[in-house]
Amino acid sequence: MKKPAKIKIFGEVFDIVYEDFEDCGLCLYYERTIKINSTVPVQDQARTLNHEIVHAVVSRFDFNNIKLTEEVLTGPISALVRDVYMNNPEVKKFVFG
Repeated sequence: MKKPAKIKIFGEVFDIVYEDFEDCGLCLYYERTIKINSTVPVQDQARTLNHEIVHAVVSRFDFNNIKLTEEVLTGPISALVRDVYMNNPEVKKFVFG
């Protein structure tokens, strides 16, 4: 399966870079880059990409500074992440098969 190289998150285009580094993944929000460790199995890369996309959504809406419960945040974050996948079908296919 082809690995996606870009993703649009709320109008901002992020590069998806696959390289060997010590972490599984990293979201560099202000650089508009998501890094994925290329040395782990592809299924783990897909799972990590999904994780980093959620980091990008949280960073975009600054949920980090809101003192809310997980239950309160789950609904809005789920809707926002769904929007990202609906606008990026190639990434959705890579992550979810």
